[in-house]
Amino acid sequence: SSPMPTAGRYEVRQAAAQQGGEESEAAERGHRPEACGILLAAGAPLPELASILASHSRIHSADGEHFRNALAAAAQERGLEVVRLRERDAAAAVASTLRVAAADLVRRVQDMRGTLGPPWTQDQKLATLAAWHAMSREARPARSGRTEA
Repeated sequence: SSPMPTAGRYEVRQAAAQQGGEESEAAERGHRPEACGILLAAGAPLPELASILASHSRIHSADGEHFRNALAAAAQERGLEVVRLRERDAAAAVASTLRVAAADLVRRVQDMRGTLGPPWTQDQKLATLAAWHAMSREARPARSGRTEA
């Protein structure tokens, strides 16, 4: 693969620092992160740079893709498995992995607001689905030397 541009390296360092803080908090509670779930946009692959720069909406799409790539690179640098999940497929994929009906899963996620409190927007709901998907052994590629329970 080609080397990451300098701006990308900075963003990877920033994302790694954020992930490091979250890992420390998890470790204090007796948990060790193993995977990172990243939601993918539903759009088509990005066109050439000139085409991106000619469209305000494509600039935002490219920014999101760049951010997701920085998060993935930072997670990989920290030894986490990266599991990607398309937003529009999230509920169905997780329901299939967990072997529950998609409608029941969506209801469970919506009901979590009562326990967790606000904010509980679509972003938090999708992040929850991505985390469940990433935690699923079926969604993650087997690591060499890792045994399945």
